[in-house]
Amino acid sequence: MKPGALLINVSRGPLIDQAALQDALTSGHLGGAGLDVMDPEPPKWDDPILSDRNIVLTPHIGWKSDQSIIEVEQDAVAEVRRILLGDTPKFQVNNN
Repeated sequence: MKPGALLINVSRGPLIDQAALQDALTSGHLGGAGLDVMDPEPPKWDDPILSDRNIVLTPHIGWKSDQSIIEVEQDAVAEVRRILLGDTPKFQVNNN
């Protein structure tokens, strides 16, 4: 990444090599990082990345906002309605 770049990961923790990220932050190569996910999750209490001044961590809830909660609730109601009307769930889980 370019010097001074910001790294954001809201996907999956293992996508980021956290030791390399820590080195890049410590050396000043990266300007900062924002992580909503880590590997391992939860992180170990003594993980040095937790005390880095150039990182913002969220506990896997970076998606949460007033609007997102409303949308989750509306989607849940729509799924219940769909099932009660005899339709197939939109996001069916198969236990095969």
